[in-house]
Amino acid sequence: MAEATSQAQLLTVVVMLAPHEQTVLRLLAQGYSTREVADELGMTPRNVESKIQKVRRKTGTRNCTHAVARAVRQGWI
Repeated sequence: MAEATSQAQLLTVVVMLAPHEQTVLRLLAQGYSTREVADELGMTPRNVESKIQKVRRKTGTRNCTHAVARAVRQGWI
């Protein structure tokens, strides 16, 4: 039963992450800096930081590194 609950939670988080949020996480996981992510996506670094903050709130992570690590571990990106 715990496994079914865990899978349901995973699906909820994936649905909650917007495509740009997933892309930002994917680029960060590849070692891009905030500035590099911004340049790659045609955004400002401030927009990237905003997306990271939204992801952190949605996933309950403590910081950017934690958000990326959780996303990779959970298969969200």
